[in-house]
Amino acid sequence: WTRGYLLRKSTIESLIYARDKFLKSGGALYPSKCRLYLAPASHTGDEVKMKGPTFEQKVQDWGEFVDDTKKDYGLDFSCLSETYMEEAREAYLGVSREVSIATSEVLAPPVCVKEIDMLTATVGECSRIDACSFATRFYPSGSGLGGSARSPNGGRHLTMFVGWHSVHFEG
Repeated sequence: WTRGYLLRKSTIESLIYARDKFLKSGGALYPSKCRLYLAPASHTGDEVKMKGPTFEQKVQDWGEFVDDTKKDYGLDFSCLSETYMEEAREAYLGVSREVSIATSEVLAPPVCVKEIDMLTATVGECSRIDACSFATRFYPSGSGLGGSARSPNGGRHLTMFVGWHSVHFEG
């Protein structure tokens, strides 16, 4: 159940529901805590590439669908375009991609962006990450430092933020 940064497939919601329904007062829940981390990384592996159509292709397909159904059947679906774009944006741009990277590709120390106490957490608390501090230096490639092995990021470019989680079994 611990894949997908704890955010996919209602993992946390399912655990909270089961806890509230079945855990006796004073009972223990394991894992007892979960922590979510973020760090900047430099990775150019092919496995990051999205499989299937891109966001731009989906937008183009939708436009063709609207045009074709209006022309062929006299049905105008353009009123759904804004909703479609919101859903497509969320599906293609607002989600993570699963990729394995080497620790050497992480450019700065990770930041714990969320700690969840599984015994007391609510779905509402788990559905957001409050503001957190995250600072590191990156130099653009034209600055004279970005391509240098002496730069803090070793000349590597920021290509993604990586996220992972840890689970803890505390008594």
